Amino acid sequence: MHGIFYIRGKYYGYSGSFNAGRTNMSIYTEYEYLEGAEDEENTVETKNISEEAISNYAKLGNGYARVTYIGETTATCENGTIYNFDYTGEGQTFEVPCAGEYILETWGAQGGRALCNNSACGTPGYGGYSYGKINLELNETLYINVGGQGGLGSLTTCATGGYNGGGTATNDGGGCSTPNDDDAAGGGGGATHIATTSGLLSSLENNKEAVIIVS
Repeated sequence: MHGIFYIRGKYYGYSGSFNAGRTNMSIYTEYEYLEGAEDEENTVETKNISEEAISNYAKLGNGYARVTYIGETTATCENGTIYNFDYTGEGQTFEVPCAGEYILETWGAQGGRALCNNSACGTPGYGGYSYGKINLELNETLYINVGGQGGLGSLTTCATGGYNGGGTATNDGGGCSTPNDDDAAGGGGGATHIATTSGLLSSLENNKEAVIIVS
C-alpha cells in the first residue's frame, strides 16, 4: 500500500506495507520537479499507528482528512485554524475562507479483517498517510472524499470494499459463495482524496490533474 499525491510539480507520500508483519514503515517526501530536475527523497522510519488522525501515523478504521491554514492571521482567518473531515460515506466540500498557504493531510482507510476457520483473524492493512503544503485562493472549492474501512470477510457474499475504491474480496474458493472451506479475505480500505473536481477517485481516472492529494 502506498500513499502518494501530486501538488503542482511535486510528488509526496510514503512507501512500505502497513500491516501487522512489519514494525517499521518508511514515510517519505519526494520532490519530483518538472523539466527533468533532480529528485530528492527524505525518509523517516516509524512505528506509529493510531485510531485517531495524527500526523505521520498510519490509521486504523475509516479514513480522515484535515486542512490547516498556515497563512498570516487576518480579520477573518487565524494562523493554525484546522478544518477536519471525518468519514461520511459521501463527498464533502471545503470553501477556502482566505487566500494563502494551507497544509493538506489525508489518511486512507484500513482494510477489513479476514475469516480464518470462520472466525475473524489477522490485522488488515492500515490506512496510509500523505501531506503537503499548497497555496489556495479565496472562495476556491476543494472536494473531499474520505475512505471507508473494508468489510469483514464473508463465506456467503463478497466482502465489501470501503467507500472510495476499496477492493471487493472473495472467499478461498475464489468466489462470493460456496467456499472450499471456511476462510475468506476482508475487503480493501477506501482511499481518501482531495481534488478540485467532485466525484469518487475512480471517476477522476481521465482527469488526474484535478487530484491534489490522495492516500
